[in-house]
Amino acid sequence: MNNRKKSKLSAKEILIRNRERKRLQKNETSRKSYGKLYKNKESETKTYSQTINARKKREQREKSKKINERKLKNKMNVRKHRGKKNVELSSMSLVVPEGSNVFKNRMEKARALRKFKEGLPKSPSKRCAVISTYLARRSPRSPTIANLKHSVSPVEMAVVADIQEIIKSTKLKRSKNARSVMNSVTASISGENLANSRGKIKLCKNLGLPARRVAGGQRIRSRILKSESSAWALTQQKTRKDSISEETKKTVYNFWLSDGISHPTGNKSDIKRERLGPNLYTSHMTHVLEKTQTDAYLDFVAKYPEIKIGQRAFEKLRPFFVRPASEKDRNTCCCRYHVEANLVFKACMKFRKSCDRETDSQESDYPVFEKMSDLIHITLCPKVNGFYRKNCLDRKCSLCGVGNFKLSPNESQSSSTVEWQKYEYITEKSKGKNVRRRLTLIKKKTSVNEMFLNLKASRNFPRSPAPIKLAKQST
Repeated sequence: MNNRKKSKLSAKEILIRNRERKRLQKNETSRKSYGKLYKNKESETKTYSQTINARKKREQREKSKKINERKLKNKMNVRKHRGKKNVELSSMSLVVPEGSNVFKNRMEKARALRKFKEGLPKSPSKRCAVISTYLARRSPRSPTIANLKHSVSPVEMAVVADIQEIIKSTKLKRSKNARSVMNSVTASISGENLANSRGKIKLCKNLGLPARRVAGGQRIRSRILKSESSAWALTQQKTRKDSISEETKKTVYNFWLSDGISHPTGNKSDIKRERLGPNLYTSHMTHVLEKTQTDAYLDFVAKYPEIKIGQRAFEKLRPFFVRPASEKDRNTCCCRYHVEANLVFKACMKFRKSCDRETDSQESDYPVFEKMSDLIHITLCPKVNGFYRKNCLDRKCSLCGVGNFKLSPNESQSSSTVEWQKYEYITEKSKGKNVRRRLTLIKKKTSVNEMFLNLKASRNFPRSPAPIKLAKQST
């Protein structure tokens, strides 16, 4: 019965009440989540001073104020620096020499100075400007002022500017010549007059040099005045007693570039560059060694026995653009003729080395050659001006030829056999009924005499894998 009394509301009223309750709950949750913004909406109205735009404008005004203060401070510093500079220039320009008897006494000089001061402006900068302008208009055309040396002439200023340019261009370099130039300059500008006037610090500021370097120039100058040598010789570095002379260095340099030791690559792009100093380089065409450095040193000792030099010192004097030969510099022919000649040559020398030679005469008559070029030299006449004659290379000379290559009794026999390699054409069947010939390296087992005769029977024997220099003469 009680439940029925409570539910006297109609369905529509119950629906409206539930909607209102849900709406209130939703508003309550939104207030809790967003905080003070929805609790007291009327009390949260902000003034203009608390807005974001007002804060930005205040920050901008403070920033511009700091910038203006900084500019004003820099302006005052510039004025102060200019004032000091004008005072220094005026003091440098108005140097009165000692012992100048222009006035009769000191009182007359003091009265003239007092009148001169009373006529000048009160501001120090204006006073300096008036004095400098007056002297610039009167000097150096006025011979009296020029003789008294009361002001610095344009010639003296030009000399100081030239010295500044020399020092600026050479003081950062680390080469020996640059050090010698700096020693000469510092020794010439720092003497007794500078020491008596106590102007070393001012000179260093004007020239951009440290005081220690000017002091070093004074020591060099005192050492020069006490000796009989020239200034340039004394500024150079001291050498040891056993040092290599300049003539020996030049001889070694020219020997590295001589024929038979090195030669240019012939490629325009092969350029070697060396660094001499900051943004200073030298370049030269690349040269390639024709032999090892040890062989080059032995040739130098044989050619110049009077020069005493070690191998390490000889190698250090090698020019920077001369380098050992690499794989790309070895232009070797790989045709059938040259490869086959090398194979037969190695087999022949291997057999000759294995044979027992009883006497020394046999060793001299039948030497074991290490290179193909050694065998070539035996069968050709000596070089003329560093070149072989064309008749000798064409085998038309009666004084040389293959006959100079002698065979020993063991090499002339046909009883013993030996293995060696040679290129020959072989026929092989391809697909179908076609037959083709192919050049193949095969092993042959023949007599010793046949192997040596095969080496001598080559056309225009011998032929070196490396190119042979031809003589310019036809005979």
